[in-house]
Amino acid sequence: MRIIISVSFLIITTLIWSQRPIDYAIFSELYKEHDYVLLEDNTTINISHHKEKGVEIIRTLEKTFYLTSDRAGLFQNDKIYSSYFEKILNKEAFSLNVVTGKDRYKKEKVKDFETDETISNDVFFDDVVVTSFQYKGVKKGSILSLKYTSELTDPHLSFSAFFSSSHPVVNKTMEINVEDGIEISTVYFNMDSTDVNFTTSRKRNSTTYRWEKDTLEIYKPEPSSPKPRYFVPHFVSRISHYVNQDGEKIGVLEGVQDLYNWYSSMVNEVKCEDTLSLHSLVHQIVSPEDSEREKVRKVFQWVQNNVRYIAIEDGLGGFIPRDPDVVLKRRYGDCKDMATLIYKLLKIQDIPSYLVWIGTRDLPYRYEELPSPVIDNHMITAYYDEIAGEYIFLDATDDNIAFGYPSGFIQGKEALIDKENGNFEIVSVPIPTADKTIMADSVQLYIEDYELRGKGEMQLTGYYAADTKDVLKASSREKSKKNFTQGLTQKGNNKYDLEKYNIALNENEVIFDYEFSIPSYINKTENEIYINLNLENLSGFFSAYEVKDRKRAVTERYATQTQYVYYLTIPEGYELDYVPEDVSMDGGDLFSFHINYDASHENQVVYNFNLILNYIHLDVEDVPSIVELGKKVKTAYKETIILKKIR
Repeated sequence: MRIIISVSFLIITTLIWSQRPIDYAIFSELYKEHDYVLLEDNTTINISHHKEKGVEIIRTLEKTFYLTSDRAGLFQNDKIYSSYFEKILNKEAFSLNVVTGKDRYKKEKVKDFETDETISNDVFFDDVVVTSFQYKGVKKGSILSLKYTSELTDPHLSFSAFFSSSHPVVNKTMEINVEDGIEISTVYFNMDSTDVNFTTSRKRNSTTYRWEKDTLEIYKPEPSSPKPRYFVPHFVSRISHYVNQDGEKIGVLEGVQDLYNWYSSMVNEVKCEDTLSLHSLVHQIVSPEDSEREKVRKVFQWVQNNVRYIAIEDGLGGFIPRDPDVVLKRRYGDCKDMATLIYKLLKIQDIPSYLVWIGTRDLPYRYEELPSPVIDNHMITAYYDEIAGEYIFLDATDDNIAFGYPSGFIQGKEALIDKENGNFEIVSVPIPTADKTIMADSVQLYIEDYELRGKGEMQLTGYYAADTKDVLKASSREKSKKNFTQGLTQKGNNKYDLEKYNIALNENEVIFDYEFSIPSYINKTENEIYINLNLENLSGFFSAYEVKDRKRAVTERYATQTQYVYYLTIPEGYELDYVPEDVSMDGGDLFSFHINYDASHENQVVYNFNLILNYIHLDVEDVPSIVELGKKVKTAYKETIILKKIR
């Protein structure tokens, strides 16, 4: 196939405007599973000196699509995005549509571009400018061409190129032209320069770096896999420094210190003045008798509960927090605003805390390897507990996370901590172990004829509790809460009937007290009762691990421990005849599992299930061990206990 496509690529590069549809028909045959083929994906970046701005960055993107399916109409509408940091200078687009009954194309140029200067809804606002347009006459076999040039307005912005895709790409190029006196740095991920056709060339006063590859590998999605940046071959380039007209060397992003200096220069623009309203609030929410840690907890929870999170990216406002007093009055803000408010409320009490830049788990990068704003997309506050000897990361954008837990999407990530006065510290956010996020379900079971009845108490802690609070907060109607509780406590089969329930919410805990029945769950003969005490349906839990020929790691949202303890009362006139053997599997630090049947109690059988998954990222070489675990669990789930009549 690679030979065929390479030949086709030669056809494209020499005859792309030959207007002969037959030259492109091969792609419809080669890529029947895809709606389009990206024939060309070219980016050119010109970096040059500028008298006022220091450096000027001009980027040109060119993309050419071939539509291979009857769903071509889905692609007639397109958009170009720009913002404070990227200004569109010019643009052009057109379609080449097959002339009915002819082996030629008709070119139809896009004439109307409509611009909308904001995207806004109740939880999001930014300064993105959306330029919308429509290709004319699009159908199967059409070619779409888009080219636009923009200015990147800040030298701290990075340039990325990805050399694998979820759709077919015939040719991909990235070219960076750098004027003498400007230095760039390039970092490779999941590849190196030998994996593409990489060349450098010199002109009179500039150097050109060019990366090119034809026929990119197509990756297929796998459930619960890391985000593409973790496995797709790509690189990130940045300006490290330049020499200005006076011969001075100006650092841009040579190292983490430069990145920190840029970040802190914007944070330092915040007034953070002591105001009466801020002091008054502190006196309302803390007591002089509180320990320092308790004061921090109360401040954090007040911001969680009283300041609404709204993501705001309005030019430099995407980097500069708003004044804490303004945030307090408005009662809403983005992550930077909430972090700065917490920082200020603690500072008023002479409690040291720190602003923190951090990337979410979608981003695989580390600060020392890639000192660039592409590495982080979030801001929080950190407090160092001297007694415990640890940082506590305070992310009030998650309004249900318990104090002491990092928000789920920053677990294990590097945090760039602002120690102020030009100093910083890089610290890894801890990953809470499985015993910090527990689902514990304790149920008293008894049998009535063919029906299994029970009274249960389910306790959820940690991230389980936070997620549950999110759902309950969104479930304003009692019916919605009952449906959620029914699904959460579901047991046995689809006849499960939740009869009563009560929900209690605590700081790091949600408790469900409930009663239920499962009609027709018991199998009875004249002298025996058969009952399967594996009441929870885990059939779909291991499906992500069981993907055939899986190529990538598995990610979980958090490490967990699941415990089921069921106390079955043996009906009068019956005795225990058979219990299954205990089952267990030890996966070392990664996981453990056991099912145990305790028959030592009079007139009672106690079923114990315990599953610990102590990871949020499982390397692909460890996936088979979880597959084996799944097989063992499924086998154990087929076992039943037998009760027989006492003669």
